Amino acid sequence: DWSSDVCSSDLLQEIVENNMKTTDENEKTKFDLIFIDADKKQYQQYYDYIIENRLLTNKGLIIVDNVLFKGKVAQVAAHRLKLRRNESLKNPALYEPIDKEVKFETKEEERHWRLAESLHDFNLYVRDDTRTEASFLPLRDGLLIIRQKGSERFRYEHFLPLQSDENR
Repeated sequence: DWSSDVCSSDLLQEIVENNMKTTDENEKTKFDLIFIDADKKQYQQYYDYIIENRLLTNKGLIIVDNVLFKGKVAQVAAHRLKLRRNESLKNPALYEPIDKEVKFETKEEERHWRLAESLHDFNLYVRDDTRTEASFLPLRDGLLIIRQKGSERFRYEHFLPLQSDENR
């Protein structure tokens, strides 16, 4: 587990508990980066907790892993879009052939579909949240990069070494 090299789970638990106990914003621990890779059905709760408790610094980012989940999230989105399209049509002859209920061959296939539904709902929730801005990075199972609106943007100059007056 790579996180054991960076930070112990006991320390993370202590930080979260301390943040929950204090009401003074200046005493709360703030993070530049929060990486979420946990129970996918709980992603929205983790996200809301981070935003509502102001756990990010002014330049802080949340990175959420697996938001495209093996391509299944796109399949869920396509399925829901076809259902909505059919429901909006007045003429049943124009309906696309699609079952309202998805049929699964295995329990694991159904579990993956349900996880993909949760992730799709989470992605829509973040997209529609006026508190934040988000971008997808479609690498492997997908990353969602989120920052709070009004937070300071990174510029190229932030990564350049400071120049002395003599070198300008």
